[in-house]
Amino acid sequence: MVGGRGPHRPETFRTADGFLNGPESVEALTTLQNWVEEGLVEPGRTEQAFGQGRSVISWNGHWWYPDYSRRFPGDVAIVPLPDFGEGTVTGMGSWQWGLTSGGADGDAVWRFLAYLLKPDQVHRMSEANGAIPATHSAVKLSPRYAEGGAERLFIEQLTDGVARPRPRTPAYPAITEAFSRAFPKIMIDRAPVKATLDEAVEAIDKDLAAHDGYPEKGS
Repeated sequence: MVGGRGPHRPETFRTADGFLNGPESVEALTTLQNWVEEGLVEPGRTEQAFGQGRSVISWNGHWWYPDYSRRFPGDVAIVPLPDFGEGTVTGMGSWQWGLTSGGADGDAVWRFLAYLLKPDQVHRMSEANGAIPATHSAVKLSPRYAEGGAERLFIEQLTDGVARPRPRTPAYPAITEAFSRAFPKIMIDRAPVKATLDEAVEAIDKDLAAHDGYPEKGS
């Protein structure tokens, strides 16, 4: 949904204007809002419609699959997002580990991170949180991601270019907070789409301005 046209280049991450509130985003969210108004989406702020059997489709994150498969053993299938004529795209990316420049025992922290990055530990974490393993070696440890596996589609989306990374910027918390506020306003409260996205852009750009655009070190 975030992909407007205009003079701004998204990879610079200097503004959300023209992207989050761009014509493609407005059109996409207007379509989703219309689905709600037409009764095609269950209204309300609960995410339990699928789990409680009121809906046959759940448009949600991969982390719901373990819960859904426990609720409906052998009766849950993962399918690609719909293609409305210009291809299909899904998001990718997650939270990361980081090491501060001072105030910590760097050698000890790195040894800990190296341990977490071992294939069996990546696999273990993925089993616990329902995420997709972040390394090929860890993917190979789970039959769910093998050819014919229940969650194979996730791997195909990652390797075939369907998945697009989330904005790689320190402003991401501000971006996700702004959008997470705008989305229910549009979908549940039926707020005007363009005006609501403009508000989200203003919040994001305010954060960018407060941090001078998060310049790279040495720039």
